[in-house]
Amino acid sequence: MRAYYDYKFSFADPFALTSVGADRGNGFSLQMVTGQFAAPPNTCGTEVNMGVLGAADVWGADSIIFETDVHRDVARADPVENHSAILLDGFLDHAPASPSATISAACNGTATGCRHSPANKFEESPLQAHNQRIEIHTGCNAACTLCNPSAHLAPNNYARVTAWIDCTDCKDTAIDINRITTVPTIQRCVVINPVLNTVYFGFTGGFRSGASQQGVTLTNLHVRSE
Repeated sequence: MRAYYDYKFSFADPFALTSVGADRGNGFSLQMVTGQFAAPPNTCGTEVNMGVLGAADVWGADSIIFETDVHRDVARADPVENHSAILLDGFLDHAPASPSATISAACNGTATGCRHSPANKFEESPLQAHNQRIEIHTGCNAACTLCNPSAHLAPNNYARVTAWIDCTDCKDTAIDINRITTVPTIQRCVVINPVLNTVYFGFTGGFRSGASQQGVTLTNLHVRSE
């Protein structure tokens, strides 16, 4: 699967860094949930989880989440910086028992999460447009160095989940991105439940309202699967 979209937040928000001004909330995600059920999801996530369907939800328990987080939640091991991450199965915690759920300032594909610089990258002033490119390859070996969807059986039953943040010339979802010339921002190598052969996908958000309202505009969404 390949996906691309542009996004731009509605208001600048330095609150996570300075604790001054309006706290405009958490951020948004693209969540891909299991398609094993005949009907699409009919439940809602929570604001604290950026609206994602959580682990207790029958859809969210089997899902991939691309998180764009602009609010520090210490209980979920969030860093102070705005960050992006690949998370699984309705969990938004960056410090679970699994060592693969790492978050780093390197932002070069060596970790599952990126601590962006500048620290208020997405809600900066003046506001800027950003983008995200996603690729999911199946049939990978345990290190996700070789992927062949037609070989998606053990020991080649891993999936390489990759995202590029603020990439250039990456809108074309008909082809893979050259990973050498365009280095990924974040990457995760996981065994994905076979029911994710089909998915429902959607955007979720958790923002404040009233005088502290926030929003995000999403454009140029492209999704392709093979």
